[in-house]
Amino acid sequence: MKDSAFDLSQFLDFPLPNKTHALPRLSLGEKGSLYMNKAFFQAVGDVRDFKGKYSPDGRFLLLFPAEKGGVHFSPKGGTAKNRALSAILRDMGYAFPLLYAMEWRQDLNAWVGTCLEMSPPPEFPERGKPRHTRRAGDGV
Repeated sequence: MKDSAFDLSQFLDFPLPNKTHALPRLSLGEKGSLYMNKAFFQAVGDVRDFKGKYSPDGRFLLLFPAEKGGVHFSPKGGTAKNRALSAILRDMGYAFPLLYAMEWRQDLNAWVGTCLEMSPPPEFPERGKPRHTRRAGDGV
């Protein structure tokens, strides 16, 4: 190796390590468990109550810290439950766990989560009449 000549201008720098743990993220489990990662937990400060919204295709979540309503994260672990949200996203065709990259949007005064798990989002099935399932004793 001592005899090898190198043209250092032809060499490239190593890529920086991917520090995904430093980016605010929110994960959603199949049974409705919401988990803030450490970066998100620290970014929201002492706020633990949010009003939550989701986009019609499930790709985006909004958490409004200035409004109470529906989402309460534990003060120590940054966890919450919302089984209904999991059921809605499962019915849309999403596979769990889901991971949302969270970003503060000053113009909305909200945290915006973008789903990192699926691209493109699942297509909506045609909506028809609700199905009525027969139960014992319905008299039908």
